[in-house]
Amino acid sequence: MIKALGAQPIELPYGQVSTGLSTRLVDGAENNWPSYVTTGHYKLAPYYTLTEHTMGPEVLIMSPRAWESLSVEDQDLFRAAAEESSAFMRDLWSQWEERSRVQARTNQNVIVSEFDRKPFEDAVGGMFAGQSTNGDRRQLIERIRQVQ
Repeated sequence: MIKALGAQPIELPYGQVSTGLSTRLVDGAENNWPSYVTTGHYKLAPYYTLTEHTMGPEVLIMSPRAWESLSVEDQDLFRAAAEESSAFMRDLWSQWEERSRVQARTNQNVIVSEFDRKPFEDAVGGMFAGQSTNGDRRQLIERIRQVQ
């Protein structure tokens, strides 16, 4: 994806990104708001662009064998606890993101949120085309595209 967008990706252990930014080995890095601030990257990379080019889902998984070993009552408890903890985590994450945004803005960082996304979408279009030959992936891609 990074190559399709016209950049040269560099694999770097996460703990070395600060050094890479400060020595100009890298021009930028990918981060969510909390990571951008807690790592101190916001002090080294004063521009933050809200591209939303990736969004990793956080999922709770269990093997079918383990699930089937649970009683129906325990499965119901498990589902309820998962839903409750997911909502709780999303709320905490939102608060952490907001605190991080405020800290970056307080540091006078430039937050770029308004830009034409179409050229970026066009540049990575081939990635989706290659994955769309698989029926399951095609359906998943369509579901993702429908999310606003």
